[in-house]
Amino acid sequence: LTRALDSMTGSVRNFTIRILGGLFNWGIKRGYCSDNPCKRLDLALRDSGEIEIYTPAQVAAILATAEKHEPQLVPYLAISFFCGVRRSEALRLDWSAIDLHESFVKLPAAITKTRKGRHIDISENCRAWIAPYAKELGSVTPFSENVVRKHERELRSMCDLPAVKHGARHSFASYWLAQHGDINQLCR
Repeated sequence: LTRALDSMTGSVRNFTIRILGGLFNWGIKRGYCSDNPCKRLDLALRDSGEIEIYTPAQVAAILATAEKHEPQLVPYLAISFFCGVRRSEALRLDWSAIDLHESFVKLPAAITKTRKGRHIDISENCRAWIAPYAKELGSVTPFSENVVRKHERELRSMCDLPAVKHGARHSFASYWLAQHGDINQLCR
């Protein structure tokens, strides 16, 4: 394993160790092996890098451009930027989970990464962006993940903005924390 992993980049090495570790644990549980050799492997040390975010002006530009060129994407973008919902969760989100009257999004456990449901408050700016598009039910975005990525790339290009990894979620978290100052509440 060590020889095979040594030729990998740090992120691929760590991912491979996690996947193989799970496989060996599964084998131990079912009696196919007695040991998990991945426990003796070291994860690669990686430079965490600086977390990038979008400025409020950049978020406004993305939303305004989407409103003009791809309006079906506006609710997805607004929920991503103003509620901090993960891309995968936002893509699976149904309008029935959005309560504009009570101002919250209910993320059911079935669509969350952690498989735990949660409620997220809808801010006034989020409400203003999504209210014109609100429906009783149906998918918040009618596009597949690949089509959403393509449209996001086009929107950023029109706005002359760079791609920011997890930009919407990191922007939400950074600005929410700056406004409220409670990291524990943000994590919840």
